This record gives sequence, structure tokens and C-alpha cells, in this order.
Amino acid sequence: MKKIHILLFIFICRLSLAQEINLQTGDFLFQVGKGSDFEKAIVSSTQRLENLNFSHVGVVYIEDDIFVLEAEPDKGVVKSTLKEFIENGDITVVGRLKEEYQYTIPDAINRILKHIGGPYNFTFQVLGEGLYCSELIQKNFILNNGEHLFEPISMSFRNNDTGEIHDFWIQYYDKYGVSIPEGEDGSNPNMIATSQHIYIIGIIDN
Repeated sequence: MKKIHILLFIFICRLSLAQEINLQTGDFLFQVGKGSDFEKAIVSSTQRLENLNFSHVGVVYIEDDIFVLEAEPDKGVVKSTLKEFIENGDITVVGRLKEEYQYTIPDAINRILKHIGGPYNFTFQVLGEGLYCSELIQKNFILNNGEHLFEPISMSFRNNDTGEIHDFWIQYYDKYGVSIPEGEDGSNPNMIATSQHIYIIGIIDN
């Protein structure tokens, strides 16, 4: 079933490449980065999506213009223009919540807006200061029963090919003087992209 879901995901993306996408508030923008060491380490430590493997995610917010609410290392939690967001990656894929979960969007956006100007969570720890990109979404989309729409998963910093902790992360956490949060609750862009609560509607052409 998982295999079918992933293949369908890739198929829809390919079909939608040339289509015009009418973005709406609450849409998720999943991004394949430009290949920094940081992005490569994220990609090598999260589940594979065959042809695509996302290193970043933001959420669309429409006022007088189209913005993207995101948490990124250089600026923390920010409201970027759509153009700024797209230019920071190579591929941007659009996901949308299924109709039955659309009601979570207004409150989620209001919660996220309160974090604007806040720091980035460089340690990815549950109690770490600030928020990282997928954490910004995972912690703020909440169902009527109080549960998170996107349940956290156990984080892994192991290289998908070797099963060993990636050298990048060993050096990274040495710099911060904290233990690698292997197995702690967390999230990543691929986890949200493959959630049963959303569907993929296409690719924004850079």
C-alpha cells in the first residue's frame, strides 16, 4: 500500500508540472533544496520518496499577496514572499489538506503567525528553543479533539544506506554540545508530504 501511495504521488507530480495551480491559505509547499550539506544530511536521514526527497516545508498564507510561513536556519520563523520561497529551492511541490481537515487551517495559521520572529530550533529536540520547518506545521495543526493532525514520529539521524549516524550530525551536535536526539519525537517534511490527510496537487515551476 505504501509503495502504491508513493508511486501515485510521483505520477500526480509529473502530470501536474505544467498546470496552473491556484494556491490557497493552508496549502503546504514541499521543497527539494539546492544541495547544501545541511539539506543533504536531512535527506539522507529521512525516508525516501524514490524520485523526490524533501528537505524543507512551509505553509501558504494569503493576504494582499501570497506569502509562505516557514522556519529556516538563517532567519528563524518568517513570513516570506512566494517568490523568495521558491527561489531558495530547486523543486516546489504543493500539497493540500483533504476537505474534512480544512477546518484546522484558520487556527493553525493564527498559531503560526504568533511565532513570527521566533528562533529556529537548531537542535531539533522536543524541548529545544524555537521551531524547525516541519515542527512549525506539526505542532500547530490541531484537530477538534485536541490531538495533532500530524502525529510525531521517532527521529533518526542515521544514514539510510549505512545505518550509522551520519558524520554530519555527529559534528553538528558536537558543535552545540548536546546529544543527538536519536529516537525522540519529531517530524520531517517527507512525513507530512506522505500523510493520508493531504493530497498532492502539483509542482510550481521555478
